[in-house]
Amino acid sequence: MNNLIIRKLKSNLIPALAILLAVLIPVHLEATPSFVGNVIGSSTPANFADFWNQVTSENAAKWGSVESSRDNMNWSTVQSHYDYARQRGFPYKYHCFVWGQQQPSWMNSISASEQRAEVQEYIQDAAQRFSSTSMWDVVNEPLHAKPDYRNGLGGDGSTGWDWVITVFEIANQYCGGTLLINEYGIVNDSSATSNYVTIINLLKSRGLIDGIGVQSHCFNIDSTSASTIQSNLNTLANTGLPIYSSEFDSQGDDNTQLNNYKTKFPVFYEHSSVRGITLWGYIVGQTWRDNTGLVSSGSVGASQRPAMQWLMAYINGGGTPSPTNPPTVTNPPTVTNPPTATNPPGTGNITVRARGETGNEKIEIQVNGSAVASYTVSTSYQDYSANGSGTIRVAFTNDNGSDYDVQVDYIDVDGTRYQAEDQATNTGVYQNGSCGGSNSEWLHCEGYIEFNTGGTTPAPTNPPTVTNPPTITNPPTVTNPPTTTTTSSSGTGTCSPATSKSVPFTQDGSGEYCFSTSSSINYINSWNMASLTVNGVNFANKWASGSSLPAKIDGKYYIAYKGNYSWSHFEAR
Repeated sequence: MNNLIIRKLKSNLIPALAILLAVLIPVHLEATPSFVGNVIGSSTPANFADFWNQVTSENAAKWGSVESSRDNMNWSTVQSHYDYARQRGFPYKYHCFVWGQQQPSWMNSISASEQRAEVQEYIQDAAQRFSSTSMWDVVNEPLHAKPDYRNGLGGDGSTGWDWVITVFEIANQYCGGTLLINEYGIVNDSSATSNYVTIINLLKSRGLIDGIGVQSHCFNIDSTSASTIQSNLNTLANTGLPIYSSEFDSQGDDNTQLNNYKTKFPVFYEHSSVRGITLWGYIVGQTWRDNTGLVSSGSVGASQRPAMQWLMAYINGGGTPSPTNPPTVTNPPTVTNPPTATNPPGTGNITVRARGETGNEKIEIQVNGSAVASYTVSTSYQDYSANGSGTIRVAFTNDNGSDYDVQVDYIDVDGTRYQAEDQATNTGVYQNGSCGGSNSEWLHCEGYIEFNTGGTTPAPTNPPTVTNPPTITNPPTVTNPPTTTTTSSSGTGTCSPATSKSVPFTQDGSGEYCFSTSSSINYINSWNMASLTVNGVNFANKWASGSSLPAKIDGKYYIAYKGNYSWSHFEAR
């Protein structure tokens, strides 16, 4: 049964019965991790698929990156990550919806009712645009980074966590795939694990959550014993939900890092409840923490640090699919070239690429309303052929009301490709509480996707709902105080004494620092900061493009850093 439909059923049941249903219809059945993945930053490294078989967007999908200016959505980088994952058959995880860091600053200036509506709009837009997403980080770091606007979501309420419940209720309305909560400081701290389980059980009793994310950063695992990590994972596993080790990294010189990987990684990988592991960066000099990189560059054939050499050997002999052999990489390079408006319908050589959830699903290829071919589809993507000219539909014909679903990737007509998620008519997708909708690869109900092959299908990189003008990736700098454009080195906006830096550079930990740089900056990013200013303008706990920074002062950016925690972080790239 499709996860979205399961959640619809569970939401209408009393809590005890919802728990029983969660046990009887588990989201996952694997006994070992199904992937070892990684994050992608602004661009995809050439050697990514040589090592990893799952994709998470590092910063691009965070709300502050997507909608830094209200109602102006910038999905372009997220779309590229999502498309890359789909073209290779990799699971894609969306990170993340609600987090107290890197959220749009304008959320603090609107009413509580507007805040809830904006959260819902953001989640709905993402769910519709990236409908084949495998996993969603719905709430990130609820114990450590509560959003300022949580009162607009119900605040603490009677449960102490009503705002978290509200966000998951919204996500359950719109998102298929696996809904996750995500938090750090868990596997090293039994008290934090207990508090985390309290939230998880509130969500589980309402049938709202599908899995548990535990961040596995160096500052949590490097100095923690394997037995402590194992014990806290066992506590989480007692909830009956699958666990996902997220944001894994280890810091140190070659020997230190290698030892940490050998002693800590297997604890996650071999735990019976851990279903997947995602590392948080791998290219030396491009990870969020210094000395956590594993490979010298993103180029094919780049040298590997000892920990990476060990990891690849361990995974390849550990029983899960090898990340160096990603599944179903059968898509030719032309998948990134959408049909243009000048391509008319061809003579009718039709190829449908599709798969089923169980391998028992039946599809029909229809031309002008009549079936020209029918197939029982495999659980992995296969090509199914037919001939005919006219209006083409791919129909799902034997929905059994439970676990049968069909996913249609695309059709080819005489060599021209039409993506399923770009079609305006889909009578079989389950959207907004009923069967029927648009712009989805999925057929959950008996129905069809009708393909517009007359040359007017929107290009995959420009889905039809995009109403944002081309300039959305460069939001106006109206928030920058006029004084920053003319201040001298002795005026407002500078800090001292300033340590000169070259971009890229990072700073972590507690303390106060002043940096200056004359380099160009593509973007800055920070979290868990007490304060962070660039030439006097506040950029604490947010991602910002270089184009939104204030003007240089005497040819420099002055960056004033104040962190209260060992996990406070700033980066300039």
